[in-house]
Amino acid sequence: MEDPSSLKVLLQYHIVDTAWCSRIIAGTTELKTLEGSKLQISCNETGQYVNEARIVDKDFTTRNGFLHHIDSVLIPNRVRSLVEYLEIRGLTYFLKLAEISGILSLLQRQSAYTLFVPLDEAFEALSNETLSDVMSQPTLARAVASFHVTSGRQLTSNVIDGQKLIPIQGQDPALRLRIHKKRVTVETSLITEPDLQLRNGVIQIIDKVLLPPTASILDRLQEGNFSIFMGLLNRTDPNLMKLLEDSTKSFTVFAPSDEALNATMPPGMQERLLLDPEMLYKIMARHILPSFVVRNSLELHLTYSYKAINEELITVTRDNSDSLTIARLAEVTSADMLTKNGVVHEISRLLQF
Repeated sequence: MEDPSSLKVLLQYHIVDTAWCSRIIAGTTELKTLEGSKLQISCNETGQYVNEARIVDKDFTTRNGFLHHIDSVLIPNRVRSLVEYLEIRGLTYFLKLAEISGILSLLQRQSAYTLFVPLDEAFEALSNETLSDVMSQPTLARAVASFHVTSGRQLTSNVIDGQKLIPIQGQDPALRLRIHKKRVTVETSLITEPDLQLRNGVIQIIDKVLLPPTASILDRLQEGNFSIFMGLLNRTDPNLMKLLEDSTKSFTVFAPSDEALNATMPPGMQERLLLDPEMLYKIMARHILPSFVVRNSLELHLTYSYKAINEELITVTRDNSDSLTIARLAEVTSADMLTKNGVVHEISRLLQF
């Protein structure tokens, strides 16, 4: 190994700062190395092991500890490159995407990058049409692959809630990160294995493929069946439609569909709201949060409180893996419709209480 820093990391990965003799190894335990990551120490009927290496000669006592001989070299992630780790881990879809998109050579450089890498299962969860398009169209493949890569070593321990990272393809759209307790999300995806440090960067394993949004919140509402909701927004004073045109901020919008409003709104209520501008603004403002809230950032069976744009507190409860309840009143019927300036959640009724 020609690189002195990598050699130092490799040697430190073979040393722990406590004295362990073989007689106290029972079952499976983890020990932190001088390199900083952990070794798994285990024993079974075939012998005692350090990771996958078998201890062949043990308990050589020295003045300042114990020496154990093992049958193979322990390789820490930090001496491997990003591409080597992807290959060893078997993250075949992302590797293929990087190759099709042309960014594979970029990831082999010594410059540091952070990759947000979906597991193969995340790619397989895409619709057949979307997966086929992403993996076969070079321009789309590059846009999607680049949206998973940012410059520098971005560790979750250094993330600030609401932080935006610039992907390698450019300023717009940015990657939006949120922290809720110990959960860190990027866009709508949860980081499930954080901070895998490699020689030339960091890998964050995520549970969803990141598809760069192309529409704004208003575009998304106009494309969907939200004409009544948009009509009410447009009649507010100050005008909330104008607020949602701001492309520099990230909003969360809880939007009831036309079907939901027709089924749940009392007769004449829409007309009464239009005659009462103060009440109209109060009710419609409840549907907009000046922050980015996605389902994956919320833990099961917990309720979170967020300030709406009028400072009123709105609760969001994640009831199970797929169900969200807003203000203990409305169910989310379609979550995480991602846009360039926020996210839209379709809900079952107007937040009138």
